[in-house]
Amino acid sequence: MISFRLFLALLLVASGVIPTSAQQTPTTFPFEPAQLLTVLPSAPAEWTLTRSEAETTLGEWLETRATRVFHSPPQPAVNNKDTATTGEVEIAVTDTAGFAPSLAAFVNFTPGKNGAVEKKLIGSLPAIVFAGENGGQLTQVLVANRYIVEISLSHLPSSKIEDWLRGFHFDSLPPKPPAPMTRQRDFRLTHVDELHPENNRSYSVSTTSSKRVSDFLKTLPAEKEKSDEPVTAAATH
Repeated sequence: MISFRLFLALLLVASGVIPTSAQQTPTTFPFEPAQLLTVLPSAPAEWTLTRSEAETTLGEWLETRATRVFHSPPQPAVNNKDTATTGEVEIAVTDTAGFAPSLAAFVNFTPGKNGAVEKKLIGSLPAIVFAGENGGQLTQVLVANRYIVEISLSHLPSSKIEDWLRGFHFDSLPPKPPAPMTRQRDFRLTHVDELHPENNRSYSVSTTSSKRVSDFLKTLPAEKEKSDEPVTAAATH
Protein backbone atom coordinates (compact mmCIF):
# COMPACT_ATOMS: atom_id res chain seq x y z
CA MET A 1 0.00 0.00 0.00
CA ILE A 2 2.89 2.32 0.66
CA SER A 3 4.07 1.62 -2.89
CA PHE A 4 0.77 3.01 -4.19
CA ARG A 5 1.39 6.35 -2.52
CA LEU A 6 5.01 6.37 -3.67
CA PHE A 7 3.84 5.73 -7.21
CA LEU A 8 1.38 8.62 -6.94
CA ALA A 9 4.06 11.01 -5.71
CA LEU A 10 6.43 10.04 -8.52
CA LEU A 11 3.64 10.40 -11.06
CA LEU A 12 2.82 13.93 -9.92
CA VAL A 13 6.45 15.00 -9.96
CA ALA A 14 7.02 13.53 -13.41
CA SER A 15 3.95 15.22 -14.84
CA GLY A 16 4.74 18.58 -13.29
CA VAL A 17 1.42 18.66 -11.44
CA ILE A 18 2.94 19.68 -8.11
CA PRO A 19 3.35 23.49 -8.21
CA THR A 20 6.67 24.99 -7.18
CA SER A 21 5.46 28.57 -6.76
CA ALA A 22 4.07 29.92 -3.51
CA GLN A 23 0.39 29.26 -2.90
CA GLN A 24 -2.12 31.10 -0.80
CA THR A 25 -1.99 29.95 2.81
CA PRO A 26 -5.27 28.67 4.32
CA THR A 27 -6.98 30.82 6.92
CA THR A 28 -7.93 27.82 9.07
CA PHE A 29 -6.22 24.91 10.76
CA PRO A 30 -7.03 21.23 10.15
CA PHE A 31 -9.10 19.42 12.75
CA GLU A 32 -7.38 17.68 15.66
CA PRO A 33 -6.42 14.00 15.28
CA ALA A 34 -9.02 12.75 17.75
CA GLN A 35 -11.71 14.69 15.88
CA LEU A 36 -10.69 13.37 12.47
CA LEU A 37 -10.68 9.76 13.70
CA THR A 38 -14.44 10.03 14.26
CA VAL A 39 -14.88 10.46 10.50
CA LEU A 40 -13.49 7.01 9.66
CA PRO A 41 -15.73 3.95 9.24
CA SER A 42 -15.92 1.27 11.91
CA ALA A 43 -14.86 -2.32 11.25
CA PRO A 44 -17.50 -4.37 9.42
CA ALA A 45 -18.98 -7.37 11.21
CA GLU A 46 -16.45 -10.20 11.66
CA TRP A 47 -13.61 -7.98 10.44
CA THR A 48 -10.63 -7.06 12.64
CA LEU A 49 -9.38 -3.55 13.29
CA THR A 50 -5.57 -3.73 13.37
CA ARG A 51 -4.63 -0.04 13.28
CA SER A 52 -6.36 3.21 14.20
CA GLU A 53 -4.28 6.33 14.57
CA ALA A 54 -4.06 9.96 13.53
CA GLU A 55 -1.59 12.79 13.73
CA THR A 56 -1.02 16.40 12.76
CA THR A 57 2.18 17.28 10.91
CA LEU A 58 3.73 20.58 9.84
CA GLY A 59 5.33 20.89 6.43
CA GLU A 60 4.50 23.84 4.25
CA TRP A 61 1.28 23.95 6.24
CA LEU A 62 -0.45 21.98 8.99
CA GLU A 63 -2.12 18.73 7.94
CA THR A 64 -3.98 16.06 9.88
CA ARG A 65 -4.26 12.45 8.70
CA ALA A 66 -6.31 9.66 10.28
CA THR A 67 -5.86 6.02 9.27
CA ARG A 68 -7.52 2.71 10.03
CA VAL A 69 -6.62 -0.76 8.77
CA PHE A 70 -9.09 -3.64 8.68
CA HIS A 71 -8.54 -7.33 7.96
CA SER A 72 -11.32 -9.50 6.62
CA PRO A 73 -12.09 -13.07 7.63
CA PRO A 74 -10.14 -15.56 5.46
CA GLN A 75 -11.43 -15.51 1.88
CA PRO A 76 -12.30 -18.96 0.47
CA ALA A 77 -9.93 -20.43 -2.12
CA VAL A 78 -10.99 -19.90 -5.72
CA ASN A 79 -9.87 -23.40 -6.72
CA ASN A 80 -8.11 -26.34 -5.15
CA LYS A 81 -4.68 -24.95 -5.97
CA ASP A 82 -5.25 -21.71 -4.06
CA THR A 83 -5.09 -21.16 -0.33
CA ALA A 84 -7.42 -19.00 1.72
CA THR A 85 -6.32 -15.36 1.90
CA THR A 86 -7.06 -12.50 4.26
CA GLY A 87 -8.19 -9.27 2.65
CA GLU A 88 -6.94 -5.92 3.90
CA VAL A 89 -8.41 -2.44 3.66
CA GLU A 90 -6.49 0.66 4.64
CA ILE A 91 -8.71 3.73 4.95
CA ALA A 92 -7.45 7.24 5.54
CA VAL A 93 -8.70 10.80 5.47
CA THR A 94 -6.40 13.81 5.28
CA ASP A 95 -7.59 17.26 6.31
CA THR A 96 -5.54 19.63 4.14
CA ALA A 97 -7.31 22.74 5.47
CA GLY A 98 -7.71 23.61 1.80
CA PHE A 99 -3.96 24.05 1.20
CA ALA A 100 -3.63 24.15 -2.61
CA PRO A 101 -0.40 22.12 -3.10
CA SER A 102 -1.93 19.25 -1.14
CA LEU A 103 -4.82 19.17 -3.62
CA ALA A 104 -2.62 19.36 -6.74
CA ALA A 105 -3.65 15.93 -8.05
CA PHE A 106 -7.22 17.18 -8.50
CA VAL A 107 -6.41 20.44 -10.32
CA ASN A 108 -8.23 20.69 -13.68
CA PHE A 109 -9.86 17.34 -12.98
CA THR A 110 -11.11 15.59 -16.12
CA PRO A 111 -12.41 12.00 -16.19
CA GLY A 112 -10.28 9.67 -18.28
CA LYS A 113 -7.88 6.74 -18.16
CA ASN A 114 -4.14 6.56 -18.76
CA GLY A 115 -2.57 3.16 -18.23
CA ALA A 116 -3.07 2.05 -14.63
CA VAL A 117 -4.49 5.43 -13.57
CA GLU A 118 -8.15 6.32 -14.00
CA LYS A 119 -9.90 9.57 -13.12
CA LYS A 120 -13.64 9.32 -12.66
CA LEU A 121 -16.59 10.67 -10.70
CA ILE A 122 -18.02 8.63 -7.84
CA GLY A 123 -21.40 10.27 -7.54
CA SER A 124 -20.38 13.92 -7.68
CA LEU A 125 -16.96 13.36 -6.08
CA PRO A 126 -13.77 13.40 -8.18
CA ALA A 127 -11.75 10.22 -7.71
CA ILE A 128 -8.38 8.91 -8.90
CA VAL A 129 -7.98 5.13 -9.05
CA PHE A 130 -4.58 3.43 -9.20
CA ALA A 131 -4.50 -0.24 -10.18
CA GLY A 132 -1.74 -2.24 -8.53
CA GLU A 133 -0.38 -5.76 -8.69
CA ASN A 134 -2.32 -8.86 -7.60
CA GLY A 135 -5.64 -7.03 -7.80
CA GLY A 136 -4.59 -4.28 -5.39
CA GLN A 137 -6.17 -0.87 -5.79
CA LEU A 138 -5.79 2.61 -4.31
CA THR A 139 -8.56 5.16 -4.70
CA GLN A 140 -8.26 8.82 -3.73
CA VAL A 141 -11.43 10.87 -3.43
CA LEU A 142 -11.68 14.63 -2.93
CA VAL A 143 -14.40 15.75 -0.50
CA ALA A 144 -15.50 19.37 -0.05
CA ASN A 145 -12.32 20.66 -1.77
CA ARG A 146 -10.52 19.99 1.51
CA TYR A 147 -10.45 16.35 2.54
CA ILE A 148 -8.65 13.58 0.65
CA VAL A 149 -10.07 10.14 1.32
CA GLU A 150 -7.84 7.16 0.50
CA ILE A 151 -9.06 3.58 0.27
CA SER A 152 -6.51 0.84 -0.42
CA LEU A 153 -7.74 -2.68 -1.15
CA SER A 154 -5.65 -5.86 -1.09
CA HIS A 155 -7.00 -9.33 -1.95
CA LEU A 156 -10.59 -8.02 -2.07
CA PRO A 157 -11.66 -8.20 -5.72
CA SER A 158 -15.38 -7.98 -4.96
CA SER A 159 -15.16 -5.02 -2.56
CA LYS A 160 -16.83 -1.82 -3.75
CA ILE A 161 -15.36 1.61 -3.06
CA GLU A 162 -18.84 3.11 -2.84
CA ASP A 163 -19.69 0.81 0.08
CA TRP A 164 -16.66 2.00 2.03
CA LEU A 165 -17.33 5.66 1.23
CA ARG A 166 -20.79 5.39 2.74
CA GLY A 167 -19.15 4.50 6.05
CA PHE A 168 -17.46 7.90 6.47
CA HIS A 169 -18.99 10.34 8.97
CA PHE A 170 -18.01 13.88 8.04
CA ASP A 171 -21.09 15.10 9.90
CA SER A 172 -19.32 14.14 13.16
CA LEU A 173 -16.91 17.08 12.79
CA PRO A 174 -17.61 20.39 14.54
CA PRO A 175 -19.45 22.98 12.39
CA LYS A 176 -16.35 25.14 12.00
CA PRO A 177 -12.66 24.21 11.81
CA PRO A 178 -10.26 25.88 14.27
CA ALA A 179 -8.79 29.24 13.33
CA PRO A 180 -6.09 31.28 15.09
CA MET A 181 -7.13 34.50 16.75
CA THR A 182 -3.70 35.79 17.72
CA ARG A 183 -0.16 35.45 16.48
CA GLN A 184 1.43 32.14 17.51
CA ARG A 185 5.10 31.25 17.74
CA ASP A 186 4.61 27.52 18.15
CA PHE A 187 2.17 24.86 17.12
CA ARG A 188 1.42 21.78 19.19
CA LEU A 189 1.33 18.58 17.15
CA THR A 190 -0.46 15.50 18.44
CA HIS A 191 -0.31 11.80 17.62
CA VAL A 192 -3.22 9.59 18.74
CA ASP A 193 -3.11 5.78 18.68
CA GLU A 194 -6.49 4.32 19.64
CA LEU A 195 -5.31 0.72 19.92
CA HIS A 196 -2.08 1.54 21.76
CA PRO A 197 -2.66 4.68 23.89
CA GLU A 198 0.83 4.33 25.34
CA ASN A 199 2.07 5.64 21.98
CA ASN A 200 0.10 8.88 22.25
CA ARG A 201 2.28 11.96 22.25
CA SER A 202 2.19 15.71 21.83
CA TYR A 203 5.00 18.18 21.18
CA SER A 204 5.66 21.73 20.04
CA VAL A 205 7.27 22.80 16.77
CA SER A 206 8.66 26.20 15.92
CA THR A 207 7.36 28.13 12.94
CA THR A 208 10.31 30.52 12.76
CA SER A 209 11.91 28.73 9.80
CA SER A 210 8.67 28.03 7.92
CA LYS A 211 8.25 30.91 5.48
CA ARG A 212 4.66 30.07 4.59
CA VAL A 213 3.49 29.87 8.19
CA SER A 214 5.49 32.99 9.03
CA ASP A 215 3.80 34.92 6.25
CA PHE A 216 0.45 33.75 7.53
CA LEU A 217 1.20 34.82 11.10
CA LYS A 218 1.97 38.33 9.86
CA THR A 219 -1.67 38.67 8.86
CA LEU A 220 -2.86 38.02 12.43
CA PRO A 221 -3.21 40.53 15.30
CA ALA A 222 0.04 41.03 17.15
CA GLU A 223 0.37 39.29 20.51
CA LYS A 224 2.06 40.87 23.49
CA GLU A 225 5.63 39.68 23.79
CA LYS A 226 6.23 36.97 26.37
CA SER A 227 9.47 36.28 28.24
CA ASP A 228 9.00 32.51 28.17
CA GLU A 229 10.48 30.82 25.13
CA PRO A 230 9.18 27.48 23.80
CA VAL A 231 10.80 24.54 25.50
CA THR A 232 10.62 22.27 22.46
CA ALA A 233 11.16 23.48 18.93
CA ALA A 234 11.81 21.90 15.57
CA ALA A 235 12.74 23.56 12.31
CA THR A 236 10.37 23.16 9.37
CA HIS A 237 11.03 23.71 5.73
